[in-house]
Amino acid sequence: MYEMVCNQVSFEEAVLTDIVSILKSFQLGPSSIELIVDLIFEGCVSEPNSHYSLGQLCGVLSHSTGGLLGFRSIFLNKAQKEFGKLNKALNGTKKEITRALNFSQFMAILFLNLNMVDSDGNLVRFSVLGRAILGVVEQLIKYSGNSDCIQCAASVLELTIIPLEEALQDDGKESLTRLGNILHRIGTMKNHQLPKFHILIKLHFNRMLKKS
Repeated sequence: MYEMVCNQVSFEEAVLTDIVSILKSFQLGPSSIELIVDLIFEGCVSEPNSHYSLGQLCGVLSHSTGGLLGFRSIFLNKAQKEFGKLNKALNGTKKEITRALNFSQFMAILFLNLNMVDSDGNLVRFSVLGRAILGVVEQLIKYSGNSDCIQCAASVLELTIIPLEEALQDDGKESLTRLGNILHRIGTMKNHQLPKFHILIKLHFNRMLKKS
């Protein structure tokens, strides 16, 4: 993990040729996979620079055909438990808030990297992770007076807004309504509360707000 975080050049080769095959050779049980999940999780919440690398790693390990058996369900269960602590953490100490913000940003990377194969053989993103992104942003924008929370919410949306809208299309009206409500809430925030969005993201927000 240290090598992957610090040396992105060797990351692709390391994952594709070594890590999965090595882990499979150990015939790991659920308890060992839980330790791997914990290691990845602690890396992502303590070192934000590792999000991209660890998100890719999770994508490879959770693959339904070539990944590590049981990894995806254990990892998603861990993520669900961490999400359950999010609101309390955002009201906690500086250390707890930092962990919560790092977790929120990692969820965006995870959403972009975890895929499943649909009935037509196409790779699609998990709608459950799409709903998780909505939940994360809803929690963050409650703290409109905290610039770090709003900046984090903006970062999550900036990374995910286009694929998020696509992933939620088949998830029912409720999820799209929640997304519309989030964008409306952001649209009503005062200028000094908002970070500077990229112009394309602003345009997408405006389009979504009109649709909602």
